Amino acid sequence: MTTRPSAESLTQDVAEWSHWRATHPAEIIDLSGSDFTNAILTEANLVGVNLSRASLVGATLTRANLQGADLTGALLVNADLSAATLSGARLRRADLSNAILRDAVLENANLTEAVLHGSNCQGVIFYDAQLDVADLSQANLQGAQFSGGHLACTDFSQANLCNAGLVFIDLREAIFAGARFRQTDFMRSVLTEMNFSGYDLRNSTFERAQMAGVNLTHADLQGTRFSETHLEGAWLSHARLQGAIFAAAYLDGAHFDHANLQGARLTGSSLNNADLRDTNLIDADLRVVDITGANLQGAQLLDDPAQQEEAIEEYAHHSRQHLLSILRLTRSLANPTIFIAALQRKQLRGDTN
Repeated sequence: MTTRPSAESLTQDVAEWSHWRATHPAEIIDLSGSDFTNAILTEANLVGVNLSRASLVGATLTRANLQGADLTGALLVNADLSAATLSGARLRRADLSNAILRDAVLENANLTEAVLHGSNCQGVIFYDAQLDVADLSQANLQGAQFSGGHLACTDFSQANLCNAGLVFIDLREAIFAGARFRQTDFMRSVLTEMNFSGYDLRNSTFERAQMAGVNLTHADLQGTRFSETHLEGAWLSHARLQGAIFAAAYLDGAHFDHANLQGARLTGSSLNNADLRDTNLIDADLRVVDITGANLQGAQLLDDPAQQEEAIEEYAHHSRQHLLSILRLTRSLANPTIFIAALQRKQLRGDTN
């Protein structure tokens, strides 16, 4: 390319433009406000180019390199950015409504106040991206990965977040009204006092997350993992928790009344003063669990109520101070929950011997 790069030369010969850009990486290129509506810019090298306020409506930018580009206020409605590289790009207030960003990389990108409503963001990498006040409502975010970054007041309403990763992030101000979750990873994120009542979160991961006071009432949490998670005072009433894993979880004061914990694993968890009334605990693993002050009234521990009552009475004489040795013994028994029930019965009766 013999002339200075321009919007016209870019649309005329993308390959020649890209070659020139690769050999002149430090050259400042200002294409702000340019019109690239419906342009074919496949694999274009636009590293560091100023495209602020440019119109890229319907443009094809598949596998384009926009690393560090300035797209502030740009119009990218219906644009195809599949597998594009946008690491470090500035997209503040950009409009990407209904755009295709499948498998794009937006690591460290600034998407503050950007609009991605209805966009296809399957498999997109958003590591350390700034998404404060961004609109991702009704976006397809299946398999998208968020880690670190900022999500203050980010709108995920009715978005599809199945198989997505939302790890190491403070999500307390994000909006998830009507969003879809399954097999979603929230590891180590902050969700304190958030509302997920009635949501389908099956097979999701909340390991080591901060979830004190969270509302998960009536939620479907079958197969979900809560190992070492802080759920103090959380609300899980009527939740479906079959096969869920709460190993070494902090569940003090949590509300599990009428929840289904059949086959759940609570090994080593703390359930001090927890509400377990009318809970289904059949086949639950309660080894080395601290249930001091917990309310187990009406809880179901065995399939046969008669067998359950007999087992409770049989082991009711075990004293409170022998709890640890009793729990160690349960590892070799088919129904270790009977020991826990016996201890609770003693507490209810005020028996100290």
